[in-house]
Amino acid sequence: MQCDKCGSEAVIFQPYSGRHFCREHAVADIEARIKRDIRANRWMLPGDHLAVALTGSKSSRALLFFFHKLTAQRRDIRLSAIVIDEGIAGYRDLPRITGLAEDLGIPCHCGSFRDVFGLTMDEIARNRESGSLCSRCQELRCTLIETIARRVGITRIISGRTLEERAGKILGNILLGQVENLLPGGGRKSPVPWIDPLGSVPRAEADLYADILCPGHEAPRCPYRETGFFDDVESVLDAYTQRHPATPYSVSVIGKTLGRGCKPAGREKEVRSHAT
Repeated sequence: MQCDKCGSEAVIFQPYSGRHFCREHAVADIEARIKRDIRANRWMLPGDHLAVALTGSKSSRALLFFFHKLTAQRRDIRLSAIVIDEGIAGYRDLPRITGLAEDLGIPCHCGSFRDVFGLTMDEIARNRESGSLCSRCQELRCTLIETIARRVGITRIISGRTLEERAGKILGNILLGQVENLLPGGGRKSPVPWIDPLGSVPRAEADLYADILCPGHEAPRCPYRETGFFDDVESVLDAYTQRHPATPYSVSVIGKTLGRGCKPAGREKEVRSHAT
């Protein structure tokens, strides 16, 4: 197949748009969509100190590289990375992950469950009596990222959540009747706003961007990752998207519309998207 822009060999086909792109035009198309969302949501303003929640995944690598390109010539914008050690044996390759930021000259702020909470995730798993380990880990990780962000003056935390993850969360909350979770903040007040610039980019395209511009090993699956309700919703959504490629975009639009129609109960809520 040939690129619809230049006739070179295509590396990706977008089923929802019907277009083929070569490496150069695939990168340009992805970056244009991220920039559009940044402008539309005012996610980057003079004086901001942005931080990528860096996990080593393809989506977080893509965002680290993208924002480095975007802010390299901006003296009024600062960029950092935040890396968390959950204390899971054999899971995080911390020197490699922090090295991604160091190679780009980006300051990296690190934190660990052991130092802050007194327990590693492995120890929490051994002592667990009930409840979801995955949810517990995510809660602690978000709390620690936000604590570090507030301490070093971060104004926005950058999450690697892609289009499918955003659409899955929206559809899942609709099915649960928890429409209030579609409000900015998702029902949880954060001291520092979270943003998800890949929220309009399919996972396959975010992965391609990372493979082209910042290749590296993909992060392994967390041993405490549990298959739950939202995973089932994403699986159903993925299967439906195979026949109707624009579905995740439609669900995302529905989520934004419903979120604007809801009113927070009792208190004002901060803007936030869950970290990955």
